[in-house]
Amino acid sequence: MNAGEWFVVVGSVERRARARPDARAQRAVRDDAARPYRYSDYTITGSQSTYKASATWKPINALLFRGGYEHAIRAPGLAELFNTASGGLSQFGLPPNAGDPCDSRSVARTGANAAAIRSLCIANGVPAGIVDTFQFPTNAIIGVASGSTSLRPERADTITVGAVLRPTSASPLLRGFSLSVDYYNIRLKDAISTIAPGTVVNKCFNLDGTNPSYSPSNFYCQFIARDGSGNITTVATPYLNLGGIRTSGIDFQLDWSFDLADLGIASNAGRLSLNATLSWLQHYKVSQLPGNPFLEFRNTINSTPATGLVLPNWRSQAVLTYTFKPVEFGITWQHIPRMRDVTSVTRPTSPARGTDAYDRLDARVSFSINDKFDLGVIVNNVTDRTPPVVAGSQGLTSPGTYDIFGRSYMVSLRLKM
Repeated sequence: MNAGEWFVVVGSVERRARARPDARAQRAVRDDAARPYRYSDYTITGSQSTYKASATWKPINALLFRGGYEHAIRAPGLAELFNTASGGLSQFGLPPNAGDPCDSRSVARTGANAAAIRSLCIANGVPAGIVDTFQFPTNAIIGVASGSTSLRPERADTITVGAVLRPTSASPLLRGFSLSVDYYNIRLKDAISTIAPGTVVNKCFNLDGTNPSYSPSNFYCQFIARDGSGNITTVATPYLNLGGIRTSGIDFQLDWSFDLADLGIASNAGRLSLNATLSWLQHYKVSQLPGNPFLEFRNTINSTPATGLVLPNWRSQAVLTYTFKPVEFGITWQHIPRMRDVTSVTRPTSPARGTDAYDRLDARVSFSINDKFDLGVIVNNVTDRTPPVVAGSQGLTSPGTYDIFGRSYMVSLRLKM
């Protein structure tokens, strides 16, 4: 693409629930991207339309602007539609700042709304004779997930705007330089998901303002089942069309490589490469049900399996590589800032402790033995950093976010064909 040119693409993207395993079907999916519009009709969820348009503009050779708009859908998958009820343990902590709000040790049982919560506990299944001394025996509840054929497809509108800078300077230091900046704004309606069991309990008992009248007929209260002793036996978490998600942010990426000889060092001093990515989350707002207010989850962490989200304000990673043939050294640094626990949003009156900032350093070295073999050594988590404790519960963390193994080593031998 030459400087001063516009390039516009109009196409469509559809996220299907059905698998298309054969090669002919895969080619059809690729061909669909060139179509300006798509109409789809699903047996259970009905008809939908999707479309996408994007444009790029290069005013000068060193600078490119790009942007696009997409309207996409995701039809519910087979599990979301037809899964039979299945249960699993979900931690929700212990009093006074967590656990069952009906527990007599809970901070929810004190203060201006204590009488309203007491009445709701009785209506929810805690016997009136023991409500003032009731104690829930564990820090976990059983969530029962199930599919629903009443689901509608998710609908998303995405706007992206960005720029890429690649200097065309004659300087050898800038020939390998590239910087991209991209802004995104996504609005998702009818999001298909379950609600964490602890969140259901908090919402029923108005710990986030969802049930201000403390009504036992509140939507979320209907999912809680108790036994004759008042203990929560299960919390139903069926797949639902939630109110929606609104998120926006900016992604940065820097790539820069050059020979050290370009700095005036010896001609055989090797080559240095840097790749750095930085993501800034401006908003991540969720409305649990149509008509509910949007709550801001930015800068929170949720350890709930499958449904838990980790949403730091910033997320960054840098990879520095030095090549001095036949040897190559590399260092990877990852930083995740401190975050609030998700209960600061779902249960703001008694939130759990958040997480501290986390830095991880990995190192690697590889040696080219000959044209056929490479020998490599990798050390992960060089500083043996312990993962932060999530939700203030010792031993609970987020394995998908933090390294749970500690310092580890790996040796590899690669054959180049």
